Amino acid sequence: MANAAVRLSADWGTGFEPDGRLVPPHLDEGAQVEKAGIRAAAARNAVPPPGPRGLAETELPYKLFIDETRYYLQPMLFMERKRKDEVCTPAPYDRAPTYQCVEGQRYTRGCHVFVFDGSFREVGFHTIRIDEPRPYFCNAVLSAGMGDKVRNELLLTVQYFPVDGPVAGKVGDIGSGWRRMTVRLRLAARNGAVTIEQDDGCLGNPNRIGTVPDARERLRQCAAGPDGR
Repeated sequence: MANAAVRLSADWGTGFEPDGRLVPPHLDEGAQVEKAGIRAAAARNAVPPPGPRGLAETELPYKLFIDETRYYLQPMLFMERKRKDEVCTPAPYDRAPTYQCVEGQRYTRGCHVFVFDGSFREVGFHTIRIDEPRPYFCNAVLSAGMGDKVRNELLLTVQYFPVDGPVAGKVGDIGSGWRRMTVRLRLAARNGAVTIEQDDGCLGNPNRIGTVPDARERLRQCAAGPDGR
């Protein structure tokens, strides 16, 4: 299998033409990826428009090359429908319990990744699996990096918190209950589609691996075996 390579969107250029004009939106790769992500997430989001609460959030996108073919990886944060007709209207924060849908279920949010082809069409989708026993709210995809290039592996670090945890009593407590986890994703491109497989065999699930470099070190230890060789 050929190598994969990931480049951050910061490597995409300045967004300006040589004469100082802004790159037109239809030629701006970053803007096109974000637009495609918002459109794709809307088809799965349990929280309907209008209103800002519950709208899918885009995280930093990446260019992705598999077998020398260019794709785009767009992490997104939203509450995915568990059934086709599910609707969640987030209740006001002054109600108890917090993170509640008016319809009765808990208002949660997952971390997801979309893959788009060179024409910004959706060709892959994966929800990051976090095996927590209680509902959680994913609030960030912090970073992405390469794992095993020969196996087309990506490493993603996400951040989340349990929705049933205590509310921060003071400003300094905000974020104290957030948890970080790094997952290994294995990608394969076949017949125009990109499949994404999450492999928790070495890193564990849930884990408390907070950075991509720490996850790489854990994977090296697993590959070396119990005697470290």
